Amino acid sequence: DTTLCAVLIGYVGSRYHGLQKHDKGPPTVEQELESALIKAGALVYEAGVVKEDARTGLKNGDLVKARWSHASRTDKGVHAIGQVVALGMRLKWAGATWESQEPAIVEKVNQELTRQSRVRFDDAKALADIVVYGLKKVPKGFYDERRLDKGVTRFDARRDATGRLYEYQCPTGALVSRKTSSANPSLSTVRITEEETKAVQDLLFLYQGTHDFHNFTADKCSDEGPTETQRVVTRFTTGQKRLSTDGVEYLALLVEGDSFIYHQIRKMVGLAIFALRHKQPADRVSFVKEVLTDKKARYVPLAPSLGLMLERVMFRKENRTHGGFTTLLDFEAVAPRMSEFKKARIYPEIDGKERSEQKNAALDKQQVHSCMHHWLAFIARTQQIWGVRFTGSWLPGVNDLDWLFSSAPTRPTSARPSGNGESSEEFERLRGVLVECLRCCGGSIKFLPDLPEVLQERLRSRRPLNTKNKDKLRRVVKDRNERRVGFRLEGETLVLKEEHINGDGDIAQPPAGEKG
Repeated sequence: DTTLCAVLIGYVGSRYHGLQKHDKGPPTVEQELESALIKAGALVYEAGVVKEDARTGLKNGDLVKARWSHASRTDKGVHAIGQVVALGMRLKWAGATWESQEPAIVEKVNQELTRQSRVRFDDAKALADIVVYGLKKVPKGFYDERRLDKGVTRFDARRDATGRLYEYQCPTGALVSRKTSSANPSLSTVRITEEETKAVQDLLFLYQGTHDFHNFTADKCSDEGPTETQRVVTRFTTGQKRLSTDGVEYLALLVEGDSFIYHQIRKMVGLAIFALRHKQPADRVSFVKEVLTDKKARYVPLAPSLGLMLERVMFRKENRTHGGFTTLLDFEAVAPRMSEFKKARIYPEIDGKERSEQKNAALDKQQVHSCMHHWLAFIARTQQIWGVRFTGSWLPGVNDLDWLFSSAPTRPTSARPSGNGESSEEFERLRGVLVECLRCCGGSIKFLPDLPEVLQERLRSRRPLNTKNKDKLRRVVKDRNERRVGFRLEGETLVLKEEHINGDGDIAQPPAGEKG
C-alpha cells in the first residue's frame, strides 16, 4: 500500500556521476537517494528485487516498480537546490496522520543519507551531499490534458513540470576583457562594473524566446527533426553578485525555460563568455546572433559544470477559467532551508573546487573543464575555432585521422579521403586546434580515451566514441607513428613534436630535405 509523493531535494553534484541511476560506474544521486529511502523504510520492494552493492553498501531496486520519476536530469558535476523526485512511498509506519508522517520520514531519510556519506568517505563527521527538504502528496498530473485519449494520468515529475530555473555562478573575471600584463590574470583581482554587467545582459537577452539550439547541445536528435532542438527560454538575466572567501567576485546568471537540452545552458554561457573576452564590443551581439540563428553547424564552447545548479522546478499552469495560475506543487514553506543549503554547501563547494583546481599549475595535470581558470586559458589557446562553421555532421573519423597523421599538411583536397567535402584549409584549421588541445595538456595526452574526448567533448561536445571505434582509431595512429609529423605515439601517449610546430601553434612544414 503506497502513496505517490513528491520529494524535494538538494544536492552537491561534484561527487556524483549525474542524477540518473545507471547500473555501472560511480554512484549517482538517484542511487544514493533510493538506498536511503529503502533503509529508512519509506520505499519497499517485493522480495528479491533489492540488491546491495558490497563495495558502496548502497541498496537499490527497480525504479520503474517504484513509479519513480525526476523533474530535471542534471549532468555530472551539476548541483541542485530544488530538484523534485516522485515515487510511491509507504507512510503508515511513520505515523497515523500526514502531519506526523511527513517530518518523521524526512528526518529518517536524512539520517540515512548522512550515514551513507560517512561510510562512503570513511569520515565520522562527513555531511550528506544530498538533503531532503520535504514531501508532498501529489494529485493527478497536468500531463493528462496533453494526452490524445484524455485519460487520467498519475503525476510524473518530468512531464508535469512546466518550468525550470537554473543559476550559473560565474566569476566576473570571466565576463570582462581587460588589457593586463597577464594573459589570464587571477580571477580574484577583477570587479565588474555596471557598464560591463550591462554588456553581459545584452548578450544573455539574445537567448530569450524560441530558438533552434542545435548548436548548443551534444545530443542533436537529427532523426526526429528540428523540433527536438527547439526550446523556449523564458528569461536569461544577470542576478546578484557575491564575494567568495578567496576574494573572487561571482555574478549569478539566471535562466528559466520550459525545458533544456543536454549542455544547452553551459554552451549558452560558454558562447557569451567567449564573445565578451575575444570579440570587439561592437561585434559581440552580431556574433552571438549569427551563431544562434545559423542553420548550419558551428563549434560552440562548453563552459565548466562547476558553477551550474538547478535552482527550482515549477509545477503550474494557466487557469483559463478564472485567470492566473494553478500551482500543482508548492514548496514555499521550505524555501528558507533551500536558501540555507545553497549558501552553506553549494557556494563553498564551487569556491573550494575553483581554488583547489587552480593549484594544478602544470598543464599536464589540468582538466580543461575542472574550473573556470583553466577553461579560460583553454579557450584563449583555441580561440580560432569557436563560432566557426563545420560541414554537416562531420567529425574526424578513421580516414580523417589517417590524413591528420600524414606528413603532407598541404596535400590538395583531391587527395583527401572520399566522402568528405571540406577544403584543405578547413581541415588544417582543425589540425591546429588539435595541436592546441595537446599543448593545453602539456604536450601529450593518453590516446585512449582522452584523445576522442578532446576531439568530441572539448571541441564539439559530442559523446565519446564507442570501444570498437576507439580501437580503430588507435590502430590508425600506431600505423602512422613512424611518420615525421607534428605528433607521435609513445605507448598509449600521443606526444606533440614541437620541432614541427611554429610559434602560432600551427603545423609547420618539415625541415628542408626531410620527408615523411
